[in-house]
Amino acid sequence: PAQSCCCASYRHCRSGLFALSHSCRRGSLFTQRRAHQSRLRSSGRGLPDSNDGNAAMTQSTRKARCAVNVLAEGGRRLVATRPINPGRDVISEAPVISAPSTLDGRDRTWAMVRALLADAEKMTWLTQAGFRPVERAWDKEDESIARGIARDYGADALQVQDLYLRIAINQTACFDEAGQLAAFGLYATICFARHSCAPNTMLMAPRSRVSGAALRAFHPIAAGDEITWNYAWPRDLSMVSYAERQRLLYQLFGFRCRCIRCRDRA
Repeated sequence: PAQSCCCASYRHCRSGLFALSHSCRRGSLFTQRRAHQSRLRSSGRGLPDSNDGNAAMTQSTRKARCAVNVLAEGGRRLVATRPINPGRDVISEAPVISAPSTLDGRDRTWAMVRALLADAEKMTWLTQAGFRPVERAWDKEDESIARGIARDYGADALQVQDLYLRIAINQTACFDEAGQLAAFGLYATICFARHSCAPNTMLMAPRSRVSGAALRAFHPIAAGDEITWNYAWPRDLSMVSYAERQRLLYQLFGFRCRCIRCRDRA
């Protein structure tokens, strides 16, 4: 609930935003607002500094309008926890781990495998996250790289292979502060949003001008609706035939789509 601050012109709410209730008689509104924000920051209740990207992203993640739901048949999905209007962000967050988009897909995935093996905390997170591995052929070059990484990090080659296959299918785009594609990474929440050829959100750069990604609604979403997006982004699948969509998704991600549109063969 809102609580009064030192000036009756402002009300402080949990989101750290301010609303003007009447004219302030104590001088410049700008000066009063800056002083008010400074007091809130010093007390630990205010908005994070605009230059603190991690703090800003942490706050935006707390305000997510969705939750991870475990499916009875296995796997997980994202579900809206309240109504969401078009143009609103369902969730905005920073990746747990990432690698530059300038690397090709294989090198990028191996880079994230190495980073995970070097960080016990993030390795534990991935183990508990429940990401599914992609189905793909494992050639001799892959086996050689996996053995080399296993030797370097004191791991088992099969564990390294499993890490690679889980990262390969679940990595998602990461945008920089300017809104440009800069990397691919694993997200604690966004990665659980499932693909749909008729999605209700779009992967976008965060509004907060920090590195990461956001799922932005472009259709009205009711509480309880599943949150979906197009994994083939930035390709537009709206005019692509059923057969071509299935071929593309299997080639890129190793699965056959069973979304509503594909079940209807639209």
